[in-house]
Amino acid sequence: MTEFRGRTRMTVHGEVDLDCSGMLHQALVDCLTATPRGVDLDLAGVTFFDCSGLNALLRARALAQATCAALNVTAVSTAVTRVLDLTHCGEAFLLPAPPAPEADAAPWRAARPA
Repeated sequence: MTEFRGRTRMTVHGEVDLDCSGMLHQALVDCLTATPRGVDLDLAGVTFFDCSGLNALLRARALAQATCAALNVTAVSTAVTRVLDLTHCGEAFLLPAPPAPEADAAPWRAARPA
């Protein structure tokens, strides 16, 4: 965890399941209490994510809303995306926009000789 301009940046790696979701929730509560401007949460390194992890995020989000703080998810892994998509909870967090298509990916058109 690091603090930057009154916000906490938190990065989570590994598995988020019933065994550690309470610890994640407590860490988020501590960060939201210590930095009232909010928390930016990077979940790109999460390899497993279940409903207990989602519950920890949703409970922290409720606290953030009650204290007028922000809880933004800045990056997600495939495991997190799957749970958020299946539960339709992705809209509850400010998720990163999907990458824009690259200019090179546009269809190539041959020019007619003059």
